[in-house]
Amino acid sequence: MRLAGSVDPPHPHAARRLAARRSAAVLDDTFAETAMNAISLATLTLLTASSSISSTSAHADSPCGMRVVQSETHFPKRSQARGHQGTVYINVTLDAAGHPTSAEVDRSSGHLLLDLAATRSVLSQWQFDVSHCNHSWPATHQVAVEYRNDA
Repeated sequence: MRLAGSVDPPHPHAARRLAARRSAAVLDDTFAETAMNAISLATLTLLTASSSISSTSAHADSPCGMRVVQSETHFPKRSQARGHQGTVYINVTLDAAGHPTSAEVDRSSGHLLLDLAATRSVLSQWQFDVSHCNHSWPATHQVAVEYRNDA
């Protein structure tokens, strides 16, 4: 029977359990710090990799001399983290001002994320110089977008 206000004697393993909890908390803090350092390193790696995108006209001998003027291209962070790389060949349809009106993958990089990012980038951020072209519009040209993970 227990009297009001009495305290149970400490459990024989209570001190050991408390020490184990403290040790686990230290391990959790150490793991969190290590994970944050790894994330910081991965971020630096991703920033380095993101600058490794090149784009060119796949047909250097294009009959009209069409060339890429602006080619900001998105490199998905998830693809960078996974080490994805490759070249996406895209058939892009241009209007008379050099703006893309449609784009479709002709040859895949082997990674859907890279293919989608390249297609979206070509459509939304690329500009072409078509001032030397004398053919009818719209016209379709092929471009290559190369993704490299140089880190």
